[in-house]
Amino acid sequence: MIRFFNKIIFILFAFAVVIVLLLLVSGEPRDKAVGRITEEAKASANISGRFLEHLISERIMMLYSAAYHQGSQEVLKQLLSYTDFVASTYAHKGTFMIGVTDGGFGVTGGYNSSEGICPEKMIFSNDIEKRLLTGKSYVGPASPLCAKNSSHGDSLMLMAVPIMDDHGFKGAVYELSTLLYLVDSKNAGRLTNAPLNVRIMIDDLTAYAPGSEDYKLLAMKNAIRNREAAQYNGRMAAFYSFYVHDLKLCLVYFKDIVQNSFRFECCPWLEDYKVFIFVSPVVLIVLWVILEMIRVNDRLGTEVKLRTSRLEALRKRYQGLFATIPEFIVLFRKDGEIQECNASFTEFLKGGNPVGANIIFMIKEKDRFRHAVESLEGDGTVNLGEFLLTGRDEQISVSVNACIVDVDGESEVLAAITDISEYKKMQNSFYLAQKREAVGTLAAGMVHDFSNILQNISLQYSLLERTNESERGKNMTNIKKILEGANKYLTGVLSYTKETKDSYAVKKGSVFISESIELLERVLPAEVDIVYEDFSGNIKIRAMQGKIVQMMINLCQNASDAMNGKGIIHIRTYVQDKGYGHFFCLSVNDSGVGIAQEDMDKIFKPFFTTKKDRGTGLGLATVRQVVLELGGFIEVYSNPGEGTEFVITLSESK
Repeated sequence: MIRFFNKIIFILFAFAVVIVLLLLVSGEPRDKAVGRITEEAKASANISGRFLEHLISERIMMLYSAAYHQGSQEVLKQLLSYTDFVASTYAHKGTFMIGVTDGGFGVTGGYNSSEGICPEKMIFSNDIEKRLLTGKSYVGPASPLCAKNSSHGDSLMLMAVPIMDDHGFKGAVYELSTLLYLVDSKNAGRLTNAPLNVRIMIDDLTAYAPGSEDYKLLAMKNAIRNREAAQYNGRMAAFYSFYVHDLKLCLVYFKDIVQNSFRFECCPWLEDYKVFIFVSPVVLIVLWVILEMIRVNDRLGTEVKLRTSRLEALRKRYQGLFATIPEFIVLFRKDGEIQECNASFTEFLKGGNPVGANIIFMIKEKDRFRHAVESLEGDGTVNLGEFLLTGRDEQISVSVNACIVDVDGESEVLAAITDISEYKKMQNSFYLAQKREAVGTLAAGMVHDFSNILQNISLQYSLLERTNESERGKNMTNIKKILEGANKYLTGVLSYTKETKDSYAVKKGSVFISESIELLERVLPAEVDIVYEDFSGNIKIRAMQGKIVQMMINLCQNASDAMNGKGIIHIRTYVQDKGYGHFFCLSVNDSGVGIAQEDMDKIFKPFFTTKKDRGTGLGLATVRQVVLELGGFIEVYSNPGEGTEFVITLSESK
């Protein structure tokens, strides 16, 4: 039934619209429309001109006030005050640019409300500069080059006041803005991308090239008797002239010639019902909307019942999932008060229902966890990091992923807490396994090194036996130096091979790298050379020497394998400044075979290797783990046949 009434109303609405259209097209005669439009254009030009005249006078006086101050700093202070005035009075409508120049018209400071107004070198034309050099102000359209290179074109106006002292011209204070937007914004119904209905010109024919549109408009203005309005290109153009100091300006206001006298010339008997005819489409459409809303509400009522039953089934399903999921699911406020949790979390605590308790006090790293929770915002899920969670009987390592959810109009935190204790143990196993591999490689180099050391000692001892008593001191000194070098070498190796938990140190990053290179030269093949360049200065990092050594051994061993045990490895350290801090960067570059593009996403995965039976696949995985433990990140750049570069970035430590 409702659909039947809707069809009837739609037919009546279509008939009413046709009648209204007939009413609209039956306009007044053109001569009457032209007379009416002429008077309206004159009135609009007069109002717009007076408004623009007041606006220019107000702003030019403030520019003069700024120009009278001595010193560029004082002028800039006045410009800042002027900018605040424009912002509070006109809200920077349109485009606004203000500044101050030196004696050569070079801009030395200012304010710009938006991009792409006008290049600074094109603000002043030669004619404008000549006028300012004589101590006269300028008010009028912007320079032709400025208008041509700006997205605002002919709508830009320039006001400039010279800065003078006893020695002559010192610069200029200027404003470049679209003041015509303030005038044209009064035209209701104009689209934002439509052309302006007003324009400003210098009221002087000699200022424009013959044949240009501005020249034609001024010539037409001077030709008409009252110099107020005339038809131009199918529109009515009205003029308003005024003076700003010694400059005469002319505002041109354009108005379309439209016949809008709505009369039933063909059907006079409908004149008495004209108001009802105009209103009838609105009444009919409102009635149609009401009936359509009733029909839609009936349909929505049925859908709501169906969806309510489905949502109830989903609620029960997800409530069961929430209760049985093995991860710890906790909903809490930002201050840490627990609102809800699943059964897994309750069982871990073994202390009854934890609702109402504070989860922050269950985390060992309380300050870091509190700061991470407070920084949460938006709708996305964020990994807050790894923490130690304390239960009644045990303490486990967990990874926390959280997001902000809306609960009854309040923002709360929903966290998924994953037990990663076994993962950490496996991770340490990877680290130790790879470390043993690196130690084995190091041990092979030690055999060769100690063979050389023993040969040197044997040589010095032979020389000692052959020399007399007075010259034996020199040989004994050489033997002592050899033994001290061997002891230092052993100390370095032992510091790397032993456990280094909590042995972090803060020192220059270049020291960590140079000490590691001393061991690297013992491990790598004889035909592999290391070229080390340090540009890092005195920047310090917090790290473990043993882990730095292991990271460097893995990177350089991979580089050596890529070059088939022959070539040069370039190691470079430098500082990188970013907006949020200083960073120590390490670059390891080789000239080997490079990495295939399809392998780039896999190289840091444990046990992935392209060396077949010669590799374990733990080298780069360990490097990445060490970098993450040191709070940094690693990037790789490579092309097949062009070598590989690894760049490691670590944050500065004071």
